[in-house]
Amino acid sequence: MKSALIVGLQVTVMLFGLLVLVFLICEPQVEGRNAHATQFEIYFHDSFLAYVYLASVPFFVGLYHMEQLLSQIRLRSVSSRAGLETVRKIKWCAGMILGAAVVSLLFMLEGDPEDRPPGLALRLMVILQSITVALLAARYERRLRNGLANPPEHGVRS
Repeated sequence: MKSALIVGLQVTVMLFGLLVLVFLICEPQVEGRNAHATQFEIYFHDSFLAYVYLASVPFFVGLYHMEQLLSQIRLRSVSSRAGLETVRKIKWCAGMILGAAVVSLLFMLEGDPEDRPPGLALRLMVILQSITVALLAARYERRLRNGLANPPEHGVRS
């Protein structure tokens, strides 16, 4: 791949992470049920919000490792043990996000019944995306592992 394309992907990943962070910080303040709440009530009395912040940590760790992977691809050092480890960490982060989304279904039991359909739809989107990232990372990890186990022979023709 061209280096400019990879740098563009890195900038896109960073901007996406920044937008998600801004959303996580600002959205609770404009949410309908927090219209007349103080900052303390918004951020310290909502157990679901605390869970969302805790569950978002693997997302940001995964974005960091995606940046590392793109740097390794740009420097052509992805076919190393470090590249394999980076892909493995991305796969684990996706699995942790998947688990957090599944566990968050428990919060729906105590919530308003009218909020359940959109909440379920959002969780299903996160679950499907996490499964996709985990499967793609596992596939890429397998390809890297096979490439490390069977290095190409230079100068030998079949």
